[in-house]
Amino acid sequence: SLCVTATVGIAMAGNLFTFFVFYEMLTLATYPLVVHRGTPAALRAGNVYLAYTLVGGALLLTGIIWLQTLLGPVEFKPGGVIAGRAMDEPALLLIPFVLLVAGVGVKAALVPLHGWLPRAMVAPAPVSALLHAVAVVKAGAFGIIRIVYEVYGVEVAHALGVLQPLGWVAAVTIV
Repeated sequence: SLCVTATVGIAMAGNLFTFFVFYEMLTLATYPLVVHRGTPAALRAGNVYLAYTLVGGALLLTGIIWLQTLLGPVEFKPGGVIAGRAMDEPALLLIPFVLLVAGVGVKAALVPLHGWLPRAMVAPAPVSALLHAVAVVKAGAFGIIRIVYEVYGVEVAHALGVLQPLGWVAAVTIV
């Protein structure tokens, strides 16, 4: 299944670009599941889902390009690839962080990027479960974890002051 391939690719990706390719593959693989019934409500939900996730993908790609312009190819590394690198302008790392997290935050259904999720529930129950609990939302949450821990590193993310706001967004999303 393409969904399984995409999620395994997301988990096994060694760098941000490969992560992006599989992340977008997940979008394309799950879209037909949302519109499967072919009803006007399902087609509207599919369009909303596609709009949200493609904008999220564009934000993610913009963040990847920005970060690769600053650092070169970004390989995932435990502790963060950015940790330990001297940066003239650490604040320049803040914008790509926001872009990357917003990009994956769409699939993680972080508030306020979650508008697609209730609409996508017009899909059959197993598909809704896949979207909610298995593939899509978890892929977004996993992406945030990889960005914080394997791209930036906790120390750099803390120095940029992004961990507490990210925690607040997560808390509001949980509620």
